Amino acid sequence: MDMRKICALAVLCAAVALAGSCRQETAPGGGDKMEAKITQKVMDFLGSDIIDIIKSPDKVESYRVEFHKTGKGENLGGYPVKGKGPDLAPKQIERLQLMLLDENTYLFDVVKKCLFLPEYAFRFVRGDRSVIVLVCYSCEELTFVYGGRELLEDFNNATRRMKALTGELFK
Repeated sequence: MDMRKICALAVLCAAVALAGSCRQETAPGGGDKMEAKITQKVMDFLGSDIIDIIKSPDKVESYRVEFHKTGKGENLGGYPVKGKGPDLAPKQIERLQLMLLDENTYLFDVVKKCLFLPEYAFRFVRGDRSVIVLVCYSCEELTFVYGGRELLEDFNNATRRMKALTGELFK
């Protein structure tokens, strides 16, 4: 088999695998979106409350944050807000949801010895509840803040996509 046929077959297999892992749902504002299947590992890590808010937010806000936790002034998860970015557009929300709810984003079996120093944050707002997602690129880790709890996990497999999103929001 020549290289062109092998490459075409690989692309076709990847497209079929990706299509099989997605299903249609309604996006914020009533549009269509693709949503990653939520595996038991992701459910065990985040819990149903966090997943429900991430899946169906009224809006998603973006922020730049100071990387030293002080809890003073306007803060997210204890990290002072440096500046508010734009609220995410529906397509940006969809991209972020796909990253955060995909098991392949995370390295569940890896433990890093790294000081968590977030640069960015997202706040998923649904009614009077919200989930904060802090993004640390130096460690490639995310912290989810909800209900007085902080959940930390490595997101190495989605770093490039997350950087593309924060780059769009904070040009």
